[in-house]
Amino acid sequence: MDAYANHSPLISLLCPPPINVILTANTFVRFLHDNQVNVGLVLSVNPMEQLLCIRLFLSWVDVVHRVGALNLPQNVRFWPNNSRHPPYYICDTDIILKNIPSSNVVGLAFVFYDTSPTIREVLGMKNTYRVSSCVWFAQGVIKHCATFKSYPLERFPDVLLWCFPSMIMSQLLTVKHELEKLMNTRSLRSRNTTSVQIQNIDLSTWAYMIYNAPVEIQTNTVVSRAGHVHFNDFIQQSWREMQFSLWLGMSDHLDFVQKLFGLNFGVGVRFAVSCRLPRTEQKIEVSREMDTNDTLNIIPFEDNHTELVGRGLYIKFKPRTKVLSITLRYRRLVGEAQFSTHLEARGMVHVNDDEEGEIYPFHRDTVVDGCSIEQYNINTRMVRLSDNRHLSVNEVIDLLNLGI
Repeated sequence: MDAYANHSPLISLLCPPPINVILTANTFVRFLHDNQVNVGLVLSVNPMEQLLCIRLFLSWVDVVHRVGALNLPQNVRFWPNNSRHPPYYICDTDIILKNIPSSNVVGLAFVFYDTSPTIREVLGMKNTYRVSSCVWFAQGVIKHCATFKSYPLERFPDVLLWCFPSMIMSQLLTVKHELEKLMNTRSLRSRNTTSVQIQNIDLSTWAYMIYNAPVEIQTNTVVSRAGHVHFNDFIQQSWREMQFSLWLGMSDHLDFVQKLFGLNFGVGVRFAVSCRLPRTEQKIEVSREMDTNDTLNIIPFEDNHTELVGRGLYIKFKPRTKVLSITLRYRRLVGEAQFSTHLEARGMVHVNDDEEGEIYPFHRDTVVDGCSIEQYNINTRMVRLSDNRHLSVNEVIDLLNLGI
């Protein structure tokens, strides 16, 4: 089965406000079907009749519902349980839904394969999902394999130089990285207020950012200026343009900001970590665990503040010049006693999710007798390993118990 559509990605369909989505083939969307919101990959677009052909992605609960609980081993999971925060696990399927009205689309979905390096960056961001496996109902198998690319742009590099969902996610990650630079300072004497201007932010990205904002977007007119040289003349221009702005810093704003910029937003450090890159290496990574005596930069997101100016973030956007300006005001907190409550409020303190009974991982990266699990046959109840051996579920469990 071809994981991609043959439909031209140059054929597009616009979903008007408040959705504000441009749909092409190989775009992941969230859409209404069977009285619930589903995630799927658009295979083809019919702009004339406003219809879509979508391949359905399912959660583990949906897979059990379709296959039947009795047809699946009760003490086995083929991918990890979903945590409290996105990206949530779903799986690809061979279920094709035809003639889905474009009006059923409720928004974009950003779906990443489990090994994508971007997974860690999008932790906590809304509308994000991760996939490690697929279920082919026609064949009756669950397979661990990659059936798509995280960004549709990679599929058509020669004919599709611009991709709507990739643009939005790329610009969101750019904003996130710039804010992380502001929050993580190298000096204990650094100021508690920092600002950044980010160029070339598309209006669609801004619309995605402010969707369901917990505060009213303020609008005002500002004066912008620019100059350039034309032959032997210097030309200075001034013009009035619209500017949108909002301030986020109250306790009920935290959830919105985390869904936009990630679980750990508003937390930074005041120490440096040495990470020298050798000439022979392309990339390295060094980590340092936070100490109970560390000094952190924290945006508290609280209703009652002690400072003259409340801590939070002030966001401004000028759509004509595509300039996004953000000012961060944070608080310097010393010691675990001061910052631990803020980490807990963000869900950054790890909590083990207890499952009922003993659950055996038949995941993509589970090693069984030196091999990985490739496939489970629902009909024969046999597991195929990467060396092409076929074992029963109980045989695999025995090997896992032995630590082989």
